[in-house]
Amino acid sequence: KKELLSDADHAMRDNNISDDDIRHRNRGSKTSESEFVSLRPPADNDPSDALYKQEYLKKHDRLLLESKRSVLFFMFCTLFTAFLRSSRENVWILYARLFYVQSTENIAWLLYGGTMFSGLSALFYSSVADYIGYDRMMVILLTLKSCGVFLECLGIDFSLLIIGYLLTALAVLYVCLSYISWILPHKYAVQYTSYFYACYFMSYLLGAMVGSLLSFYFNYRLIFWINFAFMISIAVFSYFFILGIQLKLERKQLKMTRLYQLIPLRWNHEQHQQNTFENRQHTPPATGADTVPPEEERLSDVNERFSVVMNHGSNTQKYNTSYFGMRSMTWIHWILLISILLQHSMVLCVDALWILYYNVYIVDKFHSSIVVGASQIVVVCVSFALGNLSIPHILTANWCNVRNNKYYVIVCCSIMLIGMFGFAYPLTNDLRVYWAYSVFTGYVSGILSMTMEIIILELQPKEYTGRINGIKGFTRFFTTANGVLIAGLLWKVTYNSMFYTQAAAHCLELMLVLLMIAIQHHQKRLNRPRNHFGDQIRVQPATNAPQATTQV
Repeated sequence: KKELLSDADHAMRDNNISDDDIRHRNRGSKTSESEFVSLRPPADNDPSDALYKQEYLKKHDRLLLESKRSVLFFMFCTLFTAFLRSSRENVWILYARLFYVQSTENIAWLLYGGTMFSGLSALFYSSVADYIGYDRMMVILLTLKSCGVFLECLGIDFSLLIIGYLLTALAVLYVCLSYISWILPHKYAVQYTSYFYACYFMSYLLGAMVGSLLSFYFNYRLIFWINFAFMISIAVFSYFFILGIQLKLERKQLKMTRLYQLIPLRWNHEQHQQNTFENRQHTPPATGADTVPPEEERLSDVNERFSVVMNHGSNTQKYNTSYFGMRSMTWIHWILLISILLQHSMVLCVDALWILYYNVYIVDKFHSSIVVGASQIVVVCVSFALGNLSIPHILTANWCNVRNNKYYVIVCCSIMLIGMFGFAYPLTNDLRVYWAYSVFTGYVSGILSMTMEIIILELQPKEYTGRINGIKGFTRFFTTANGVLIAGLLWKVTYNSMFYTQAAAHCLELMLVLLMIAIQHHQKRLNRPRNHFGDQIRVQPATNAPQATTQV
């Protein structure tokens, strides 16, 4: 914390901000970063400002490329953990049946405990990552996961297998998502999150195929040794290429403070806006109020600016808050955020049921080969990735011309998936039809998941991305654990318990999104800025709102 404050002070002095202003910030005043930036407005006709902008616009582009490259390092490490999980869990139930326990109910309880541990641990380490850095937490988790895979490889005792399962259940996914949201501008955070989820499920695809083929032609234990070799190599890679990169980039991004001062903000109502609290507490400038040169047009959009700079004031204040003491978080905001996190966890619970039970379903009901089940999981994952990649462009283009169209996309997708899992799958006895079902459900699930992720990126405070992703991880693993347990306990009653559990999850998801739509209409009617396309929530009452916020 002291290093960051010291670097920020040097950056402020370099940008011609006085010592009084710096002392004012360091005393912990409630002045937001937007107000702090406006303390020293630059002169419009100063030739030194023009030279400064010309130089630092190029530096900004190079720094953006460097930030994207660091994100690729995080994504590269996280994709190997997806390979690990899918290749292991794809044959986990059959492996446990063969070597250790014969009862499916006991296996369900074991998976329940491991999944709950994943959620509780994510709630802890993702929050700690906000303070020690996402790069350090990534290296720590990858080291622990390597130890867990080694214990699974030994597997001489069932207790060692349980310990290994718990260690490998530590999910680096949420550390990676937190880093993407924090280090990149909001526009690129949405893009890279979409790319990441698509690659993540493709890695799931590869792991499921490799795990199924190796277990079919060789044995179940071989896949653990292959995973161990991957995890050791990726842990060494993270130590040399990731450790220390976050602090280095934050120092460089803070030097862009003066550049952001010199370029006025222009509000684009047709784009999804990042929900920084600094933006919520100030009336956006009117579109077209300032003439911006073409080379500066890009940085006049708040979504193109680094979150490290835009949220620097609130980021330094977070060290003095409790876990739920997030600044300016209203109860309405909490309801919206928790609701969308729960909905997202329902989608991921459905995906986990596919990975865990679909092979068993194909073997038990149709007496078919495990390769057929793994191949249909591949189709689901590919379709899921296509849905992830397509929906951000569709929502931004807004072809349907409906405000808050993301919520209506969720409603439509939820209804379609309820019909598929509640009626189509259980009533179909032809395995060939399941191939078409796999394409449709995978694509719709991909659209649903990424739409929810976009809403989360807009609602979450940037300086608390670790905490929010920790809560997201906990809700995901909590719902997944209960869904897996229910499907396992009802397996003897009907093999369709997997699909009925998925349909029930989407029913709960539909109820939550309807609640969110009702809250949005309430906010729009009372105190929500009507001229804004995104999901921001205004804190002050409508009677005190500026006149500009009431224009359509």
